Amino acid sequence: MKIKIILFLFIILALVSCSKKSSQTYKPLFFHVDSLLLEPAYIDSSMNFAFQAPKGWKTVSADLFEKIRNKLVLHSDSMIVQITPIKIFMNENNSSLCFISIFENSLNPDLLKTQYLSLIKTKFKDNKINANKFAYHNFMVDQLLIMNQKRIIIKLVITSKNNKIFVIDYIIPAKFYQENLRTVESSIGSLKSIKEEK
Repeated sequence: MKIKIILFLFIILALVSCSKKSSQTYKPLFFHVDSLLLEPAYIDSSMNFAFQAPKGWKTVSADLFEKIRNKLVLHSDSMIVQITPIKIFMNENNSSLCFISIFENSLNPDLLKTQYLSLIKTKFKDNKINANKFAYHNFMVDQLLIMNQKRIIIKLVITSKNNKIFVIDYIIPAKFYQENLRTVESSIGSLKSIKEEK
């Protein structure tokens, strides 16, 4: 009888363990990409990816880039995890923004990602946040959808196969969110490793 009970407990623990592991996996996700809704590709050879901003979202001027970058870098100095934008796109018609950022820390990639996601959730604790994770084109993506009455933020924390991590943010005024969904979906779906591009 004792052997049966021990065996039963072992099976339950194994099932729970498998359940936890499966909940932490990155399931493949499909994006419908319309090339007509995209800008030409931006390629980052150091991080090994290619990406297209939504149509009409242009690279900001050098002066504006420095102004935005300096504000974000100063703001991030108080954070354990420091992140710096390397490319900024803007839709001047509705003030939507797209940032591509990299981390300045030399922490373990998993620890870096965990700390950053925790900090973001704390920073936006008064907003509605939906979290998701998925696999796409050899990348593992942790997604946060952050919503309030003024703006919607789609934050993608992206890990490549060689454990390089970068972040893509879409910041859209709430009143323009619905009309930008298709272009943003195409933009996210444009993400590829450079090897795939060749």
